[in-house]
Amino acid sequence: MNSIYKKLCLSFLCGIVAFSGMAVANEARDGAEVQAQLGDRAGTTKQERQALKSLRSNGESASAENAPSKEANKTFRMTQEITIGAEPTEGANVDEAHVASYKSPVTYITTHEGVMHTVYSLSQFGDYVTLNDGLTWFVRPADRYKTGNFLVVTEYDYFLNTNFCYFTDNILILPGSVFSAYDYVLVNATTGETLEVDLVQPTPGQIVSSYTVLAIAGNTVYLQDGSIWTVPASDQGMLYRWYPGDSITIGINDGFFTGWNRNILINVNLNEYVRGNCIN
Repeated sequence: MNSIYKKLCLSFLCGIVAFSGMAVANEARDGAEVQAQLGDRAGTTKQERQALKSLRSNGESASAENAPSKEANKTFRMTQEITIGAEPTEGANVDEAHVASYKSPVTYITTHEGVMHTVYSLSQFGDYVTLNDGLTWFVRPADRYKTGNFLVVTEYDYFLNTNFCYFTDNILILPGSVFSAYDYVLVNATTGETLEVDLVQPTPGQIVSSYTVLAIAGNTVYLQDGSIWTVPASDQGMLYRWYPGDSITIGINDGFFTGWNRNILINVNLNEYVRGNCIN
């Protein structure tokens, strides 16, 4: 009887070990597939991004033939004007240096409310700015002094050697000028000051954004917040590199060659962006 019991126990234990081995093998296989997909999708190089800016500058323009119809305008999720650099309201609690940094008012147009960001942390010398979505931006050396004019309430973390910001000016993300070596511009939405920046590629597994790609169909991008975006034909080819689950941050499309696309969707995984409008 004891020998039968031992055999049953041994068989049961062998079954558990075999099942565990299969589970580990499947998990390793799935992980390898995910890593392979990410490995095959290397982000664009600096030279490629500069070339894209040149192509866009020579491509779609804000002409009447490229303008959306009145019916199309009605389908936009929203059309909001954001005016930055206006004088502070009377009695506003801001210091003189902050007021002195105010620029002439500029108005931007967006079709999605997610364009407004805040500063999460500033490096000690102003060379890195991290926004509330977890993205870190490398600041052009000539612009670093401007971070001293940002209205922030901070607490210094001696362990991380970083100022964590609890109250800040709002920040907009714009594409960089075709004449600039930097890919993007951070605009202080209160003062109008600008920083030329490059996106710091996040490490694998880092949570960097509140928006992710849910699905892509033709020139239409669906985000997990329910928003639906249309992308111009000139940028549609880039969507073949995008996958569901890619992290997205939203910026404003601004410049002489914006066409009728009010926003940009920045694919954090690939460090590239497409222009577009949110239609729902």
